Amino acid sequence: MRSAAFFSGGKDSVYAVMKARDAGVSVDLLLFNIFDFPRPSPHYFNIRVVERIARLMGMPLVSTRMERGMEAKRVSELLLGEGVGTIVTGDISDIHMEWYRGICEPMGIRHLAPLLIGSQKDTVGILHEELRSGIRPLIVHVDGNRLPRSMLGEVIDEGLIPDLASRCDPCGEGGEYHTLVLDAPAMRGRIEVEEYGTFSIEGHHYLQIKSTKEVAKE
Repeated sequence: MRSAAFFSGGKDSVYAVMKARDAGVSVDLLLFNIFDFPRPSPHYFNIRVVERIARLMGMPLVSTRMERGMEAKRVSELLLGEGVGTIVTGDISDIHMEWYRGICEPMGIRHLAPLLIGSQKDTVGILHEELRSGIRPLIVHVDGNRLPRSMLGEVIDEGLIPDLASRCDPCGEGGEYHTLVLDAPAMRGRIEVEEYGTFSIEGHHYLQIKSTKEVAKE
């Protein structure tokens, strides 16, 4: 049976793979869920970048389209079809753990959540860990009700953490923002954004990356 990580190309999914590997779990493939409800995923708008991140991590990426009300069925079919015996997720809070349990237990699948801190509210420690590990996350979506549009395109560093923490959950656990990783120790090269555009849907603001280049690490 294979091990698979649910993957968006964002900071938490990349860090979860890194932590799983550190714990001796050989992650064999990455699973990318495509959805457009209640609004399109910011990662799907940048699927080419997600694919590049996976490639730089040296891992195959398998995509599946979600349907409203059929999410659990689609995920179960995907795991069965790919012969998955262990899943890794980047969950920090326990809000989705029951949903995963409902899928994994009947199938005898082990669920690992290396970043999980349960019901604790202070996630800032995880964000510090991610940055100190060498992850460079680019903000590609913000909820305009909670964060300013001007944060689009910001690369999160230690200096930005106090601003994030004063406005929302520092890790974006409430959907306040989403990221794509430009560099990480698990990647054999880093990504530089060459061209991008921005747009908005229902008060949510998106960065759409139009072109990138890979830069080899020294």
